[in-house]
Amino acid sequence: MGKHLDVFISSTSIDLPEHRQAVVDALLDIGLFPSGMEHWPVEDEYPVDLCREKVEEAELFIGIYAHRYGWRPDGPGTPSITEMEYDWAEDIPRFCFLIDPSHPWPPDQIEGDAATDLKAFKDRVSERIRGTFTTPDDLKAKVLAAMAPHAQKSDTSQVLPYLRHLHHEAMQSGLLKAIDPSTKDPSFGGKHITVNDVYTPLDTRTQVVRDEEGLIRWDMHEAIVDRMHDRAKERDDETKPSSLSAMEAASHYSHLVVLGDPGSGKSTFVNFLALGLAGHWTEADNGWLEHLQDQGWEHDALLPVRVILRDFAQDMGETATHGTAQSLMGHIERMLGRCDCPGAITAVRDAMNSGQALLMLDGLDEVPGDKRETVRNAVTATMRVYPCRVLITCRILSYANTEWQIPETEAVTLAPFDEDKIIQFVEAWYTASAALGNIARDQAQARINDLTSAVRDRRLQDMASNPMLLTVMAIVHNHRGALPRETARLYQECVEILMWKWKPDAARHLREELELDDESDLYRILWQIAYEAHEHQGGHDEAADIPKSDVMAIAAEDHLEGDYAKAQRFCDYVEERAGLLVGRGGVDRQRHMYAFPHRTFQEFLAGCHIADHVDFVEIIGEKAGLGASWREVVLLATGHMVFNKTDRNQPIAAAQYILTPEPTTEEDWQAVWLTGEMLLLIGRQTVEKHRIGVQVLELARARLADLVTNGHLEPVERAAAGRTLSQLGDPRPGLDLNENGVPDVVWSGQVEAGPFQMGGDSAAYNAWDGAEFNLKYDYWIAHYPVTYAQYAAFVAAGGYQERAYWTDAGWEDKGDRTEPHLWNDPEWHIA
Repeated sequence: MGKHLDVFISSTSIDLPEHRQAVVDALLDIGLFPSGMEHWPVEDEYPVDLCREKVEEAELFIGIYAHRYGWRPDGPGTPSITEMEYDWAEDIPRFCFLIDPSHPWPPDQIEGDAATDLKAFKDRVSERIRGTFTTPDDLKAKVLAAMAPHAQKSDTSQVLPYLRHLHHEAMQSGLLKAIDPSTKDPSFGGKHITVNDVYTPLDTRTQVVRDEEGLIRWDMHEAIVDRMHDRAKERDDETKPSSLSAMEAASHYSHLVVLGDPGSGKSTFVNFLALGLAGHWTEADNGWLEHLQDQGWEHDALLPVRVILRDFAQDMGETATHGTAQSLMGHIERMLGRCDCPGAITAVRDAMNSGQALLMLDGLDEVPGDKRETVRNAVTATMRVYPCRVLITCRILSYANTEWQIPETEAVTLAPFDEDKIIQFVEAWYTASAALGNIARDQAQARINDLTSAVRDRRLQDMASNPMLLTVMAIVHNHRGALPRETARLYQECVEILMWKWKPDAARHLREELELDDESDLYRILWQIAYEAHEHQGGHDEAADIPKSDVMAIAAEDHLEGDYAKAQRFCDYVEERAGLLVGRGGVDRQRHMYAFPHRTFQEFLAGCHIADHVDFVEIIGEKAGLGASWREVVLLATGHMVFNKTDRNQPIAAAQYILTPEPTTEEDWQAVWLTGEMLLLIGRQTVEKHRIGVQVLELARARLADLVTNGHLEPVERAAAGRTLSQLGDPRPGLDLNENGVPDVVWSGQVEAGPFQMGGDSAAYNAWDGAEFNLKYDYWIAHYPVTYAQYAAFVAAGGYQERAYWTDAGWEDKGDRTEPHLWNDPEWHIA
């Protein structure tokens, strides 16, 4: 059975980089784990304390010495760091290699003024010398021979228990645990609804061009693709661009970051990949790999290794400050040990080292803020040490922060479901539900028709395009046969179904057993758990991860008069009957952890807690400036207050509370942007009819205009704030229509007739770029590009029928069209 053995590599740095790499390669070839400066976070100076820590953690030591003595941390006349490393390793086997004195060496890499100290040091290590070396290849051969007794042998069969565990876990994505409690029992022999039953292939926003057989020809920049799409759709030729699927992206890019909005399917995609790859290893005859390949996977059955990054962060402990490849591999080894296959680390490491593994790192945005840099460094170091494929998931807004971004990766963003994918999911959902026995088979098609018809309602289309919300919609529709039109109502219905309406007798019995006045008291316990979980995760974008001891304390001390037996019954019900808390970890209260089936449920329930609080206005004001981590909570709290509690006064008062002080910090501008979103959620017309709404709306417009015009926040956030402003009514002149319904254009300047050079970028797509024209007339340039609202007024006024408005070339190019091409195409039109 293989063991995890860390081997510390010691040498001077600037003269031996290729030799050090040769040692790393040799160790990886025989199943050992190299530890050295290449695998540590980059620091401004050599981290002496970290260096000693890593030497003391190692089981074996290799020293390679040439003609430099090395850096002396304590100044001239003191030992070098290289000699200090040798001394720190006195309690473990040391293998030392010296440069062959006759081998040619660059003169500038010989440290002449330290020759005496270097000779004395080499004399000290003479009893540990395992050979001399010349080239990197020669050193690698010497290291392989010397380390042979410590080589770790790989046994792929040892990883099978982990793969079976992963296969089972991957089936239980999110809400599937709630709607099908039998998935918690691995021994259950009946039919589950699995990810594989309902998974709908995800597309990305990246556009590609395919050949006649559908194979990708090349990637294209989206701006170019937009122009090509317009022309190709008219020609209907083979260069028409299409979306790159998530599976194709995972297959094509060796290091990929998958970005998405909350509920866009990031973790489900990871689970689907894990399900298929692990299934091939454990149930090869069931066609798991072929199912992946049908969706664009072009590789064989790579060994899937799934890491939940918040678990890795927690596993590192409170004192860990340096993220390395060894720290991530150590977590994987402990993860395998919990699956009763501790010896599998060697097979996993061999697969990663040979490029035969897919390392899936789920939830970068869920890492607590104080561990962000450590985890990022560990991921980066692992990608540099192991040549395996790596897939990372993260929320879009979190990854916009450069502190989160992983170097040397490609990033793609998941696209929302289009109508075809919505229908595909609905059909799969009810087909699986019928197979499980939740609905009669003869009713399934009627439910499919009803739900697909319902989601065509414009008020539901945006929600239905989000896979998580579409799942919630399916649950609610299956139970009550109708759908609410607002996100907060939708989540409220789903929580009520899972907590109360799904099993009303059991829920009523629980309420009576806990001696609560009504069902809302049950919800208040859950609301507070969600809020505390979100609050205690460091104020960043992490998901709920709360010890059972904390859950028990909240339930018992704050709601059940200190009765921990009742608190235990509440936990059992919410986990085993409702499925709204997912337990994992140890059996004792402190190590047993709870998480919500999806972070959006945590965010909604935390929002309900805020909406139930007497200090709603002040709490919203505090959380609004905390960025992406509280953004969804604030919006869902607002939605819950407006649509479920029918109280619009407090959200509008909260908006006024946030907007009144002059914004000065980035947090203030984050709050301004979020407040605009809150007002859109309440409804512009509703706000305008409120007694203080007009003043609040005017203030919001002014603050947002300042934000957009003066460059506050990151570009991605600023653009989103601009879209919010446009929906609230942009007060800046030149962007809308005047009182006569004519575009209100503000002119920037005049371009006079005469010679004019267009562009100038010779590498640009447009072949006219850089060409010189002779303008026959003067014209004016507007301060802003023509907006959609302005162009819509031109179209509505018959601009496409009036010849006088067009140049000769424009009129000819327009042809018979009475409106712009794709103007009302549902794929491109956003109203």
